[in-house]
Amino acid sequence: MLLTDLMMPGMDGIALVRESVQIDPNLICIMMTGQGTIQTAVDAMKVGAFDYVLKPFGSRPCCPCSRGR
Repeated sequence: MLLTDLMMPGMDGIALVRESVQIDPNLICIMMTGQGTIQTAVDAMKVGAFDYVLKPFGSRPCCPCSRGR
């Protein structure tokens, strides 16, 4: 599983997800961001993100897909 932020120094999360799923197409990638837009959500899903989570998370779990695994 890859949990990444959208905004990072040197490489954005979308590029990281794109390159990561080329290496392992079965990798589950979750993008998180505090600056979410519809366009970045669409872009993340198009390159292979499994989910797109807005920060702050509050009291809800940040990775519900990892429960029970």
